Amino acid sequence: MFPKKALGALLALLLIGCSKSGGRVLGTEPAVAPIALVSTLKTATGPVTLAGTMIDKCPTAACWFHLKDASGIVKIDVALAGFTVSEIPDGAALRVFGSYNKDTGAVEATGLRW
Repeated sequence: MFPKKALGALLALLLIGCSKSGGRVLGTEPAVAPIALVSTLKTATGPVTLAGTMIDKCPTAACWFHLKDASGIVKIDVALAGFTVSEIPDGAALRVFGSYNKDTGAVEATGLRW
């Protein structure tokens, strides 16, 4: 049998691990990249990583959503990535991976973690 202290510590670690957000990945998650702010996207070249909150999403197909961080709001398009965000609730904290499309002003996501 486990000593009470060890059992308590194990239980605490399990509860912390289970309550931690950011465990699900949709699409493809690339290697770790520095997190950019929405306000810096217009000068971004290459892949970007954003962290923020989903504030709303496409009401019919869940193929896009708006992400808000401390510096602004940007549209995230997930249609080309082959997944939808229908199961993710508004207000969820997300980390999004993709590239900024200067023509549309949106991020074309390749994956996300929530």
